[in-house]
Amino acid sequence: MECLSAAVSITRRKVMKQRLVVLLGLALPLLAACQPVSQSETTSETAYIEVQGTGVALAVPDRVSMVFVIEAEGDDLVALKQQVDRTTVSMLDLFTAMDIPRQQIRSWQVSVQPQYHYLERERVFAGYSVSRDLQVTFDEVDRFDEILDTALQAGIGNLSRVNFSVSEPAPLHAEARAAAIEHARSKAEQMATLAGRKLGPAVQVREQGGHAERILVTGSRMMAADTSATEAGEQEIRAQVFIRFALVD
Repeated sequence: MECLSAAVSITRRKVMKQRLVVLLGLALPLLAACQPVSQSETTSETAYIEVQGTGVALAVPDRVSMVFVIEAEGDDLVALKQQVDRTTVSMLDLFTAMDIPRQQIRSWQVSVQPQYHYLERERVFAGYSVSRDLQVTFDEVDRFDEILDTALQAGIGNLSRVNFSVSEPAPLHAEARAAAIEHARSKAEQMATLAGRKLGPAVQVREQGGHAERILVTGSRMMAADTSATEAGEQEIRAQVFIRFALVD
């Protein structure tokens, strides 16, 4: 019995020792978390203000792009395509003779569309429409009416669209971007003053896709004009920035 009692006592001491080790393992991280943190280990967030700025640059377009539609209608697809091809070659020669570089003239593949009309609520096949788009781009806006009249005289009566643009937009984008940054800084300075703080340096700058407002004219059938009424107007190039400024006392 004495041996059994001694064995039980030893076993109890081992169990208590194991429990003590487990408790110490759980308590040490808690004690470490409760230790005071030195000032060098603390981090303080810098006060800042974030503003949006917008800038606009204006320019008179100096480039025009015109898209003409060369088309023919009928029943014979082969004959219609040949007619469209002949007209396309004729227009290419005319534009080249007007000193428009060949690389500024583009033509697309032929498009074929079946035509139908309705007779007593029944759809009846009426032939085909064969067409091709021909785009010409030039840098003299004042030649718009001259080129339009040339197309009319050649029998082209469908102008799909006209686009006025600026040939060198990079300096205008830079101007708009500078105006946007100045706009953002002015807003930030006013807001900082009203809040009783001083504006610090910019710590983050982000630009959101500047773009140009293109002047686009769409139409269908063209009519000849006795006098020029074409005005390109002005083109807007916009820039938008988001800037984060630090605030200082």
